[in-house]
Amino acid sequence: MRFDGRVALITAAASGIGRATAEIIGAEGGTVVAVDTDEGRLKDAVAAIQAVGGRVHAHRADALDAGQVDGVVERAVREHGR
Repeated sequence: MRFDGRVALITAAASGIGRATAEIIGAEGGTVVAVDTDEGRLKDAVAAIQAVGGRVHAHRADALDAGQVDGVVERAVREHGR
C-alpha cells in the first residue's frame, strides 16, 4: 500500500479536500491524525475512514490557534513516534 507505515496529520479533515485526502491515505495504509473544529463532522469522517479500512485518530482543534496546533502535534508525536 502506498502510505503503509506513514502518519499524516490532516487539518480540516472533516470535509472537502481534507476529508478526501484523509480517506485516501487511510485506504492506502496510512495512519491519519484527523484535525477539525466540527466535532460532529469529525466523527462522521472518522467512520468513513474506518469504513475503508483506515487507522484514524481524531482531534478537535482549531488549526488557526497555535497552542491547539502545538498540542495536537505533540500528542501525535507521542502516540506515533513522529
